[in-house]
Amino acid sequence: MSNMALLFNYQETRRRLLAVEDKIAGLESALNMGMLRERLQKIRKEMASCQEAISFLQKEVKKYEDECSNLVEHRQQAEAALYGGRVSLPKELSQLERKINEYKRKETENEDRILLDLLDLEKNQDKLVELEESRNKLGRKLAKVKKSFLREKDQLTTEAKQIQEEIRVFEAVLPADLQERFTRMTAKMGLTVIVEVKEGICGGCHQVVSPAIQERLKKEGPEVITCENCGRLLYV
Repeated sequence: MSNMALLFNYQETRRRLLAVEDKIAGLESALNMGMLRERLQKIRKEMASCQEAISFLQKEVKKYEDECSNLVEHRQQAEAALYGGRVSLPKELSQLERKINEYKRKETENEDRILLDLLDLEKNQDKLVELEESRNKLGRKLAKVKKSFLREKDQLTTEAKQIQEEIRVFEAVLPADLQERFTRMTAKMGLTVIVEVKEGICGGCHQVVSPAIQERLKKEGPEVITCENCGRLLYV
């Protein structure tokens, strides 16, 4: 095999390696792992917010229940005084009646607050259950995708190592000056330094290669021939 043929195959092997490395780099994105993690994080934040709301409402319910118990106790004491015959003066009786009515009003207000809080508490508890189910379902999906990601990454990594070994074989047999020229040209042209000429057409710029150059290409030898139009190395 000529040096130009070796160089062409070396370039194509380098391109294969680049393609595999790009696959590895984009694998997580391709499997939507980032999106799944964001959704899972969002659900966890919603769950935390829901748990805070539940905790707050439970404290509120307890507070109003304690207030209700105190109001009932004071109202019963006032009622005992009113109906127990211990108070006989009209003014004191009137004051007790007002106190009892005020206690009842506050009891009703607290009972209404407790009812509303219990309704909100139930909604948040139901929502938390739904969020936990969503979290668990999404967690299982993410674990499955992660397993697939690791499996594919291992396969691609193994493939990359095999290609790297092929590259080392080429580098061991290619002339040093040709490798150096190739490396310099890749800085400007990327991994399309050497192109094949098919039916008289340059594989890089797709322009017609002059008959004189085509004749030179047919002669196997150490000469490095470039395209007159794009400057790429030519190979047949």
